[in-house]
Amino acid sequence: MRCAIERADLRGLRLGRRFPFVYLAANSLLVQGGFDDVLAILSTAREHLEPRGLFAFDVTPAKRLPSDGRTRTPAELRVFLSRRPHLAARSSRGRPASVHRLVLLDLSPLEIEEALAQSGLTVLERWGGFAEQPFDPGSARLVVVAARAERSAAPAPERA
Repeated sequence: MRCAIERADLRGLRLGRRFPFVYLAANSLLVQGGFDDVLAILSTAREHLEPRGLFAFDVTPAKRLPSDGRTRTPAELRVFLSRRPHLAARSSRGRPASVHRLVLLDLSPLEIEEALAQSGLTVLERWGGFAEQPFDPGSARLVVVAARAERSAAPAPERA
């Protein structure tokens, strides 16, 4: 299998070709400035999938949710997340430093699934780790396998 490494902003990356599998590793989805950035990255993944391709990613699921237990609306997420810095560079004497503090977005599994749906993707599998154990509220990881929304649609019945 050939593999190419590209360095680019995932929100607008367009390689001009599609792949059978796209993987976004280790909280990359959550190291963003806001919910709109998450939607842009998910759209990028969708645009690079072959019609029957799969998209997988893993994240640390949110532990803090609204006190009333409900899911935040996309509008509430935009306001909440737009106030949180996602990357802060430390520098000394005007030179860039090699250490960065990353702040992860705090998205629940339901909020992630809603973002996938808004981006034209649907969840096929959801696990609590790479050993495919069931996901539950105490899981430290959320591993998701998704596909283009039309891939999971049931085939139309044949006409006689």
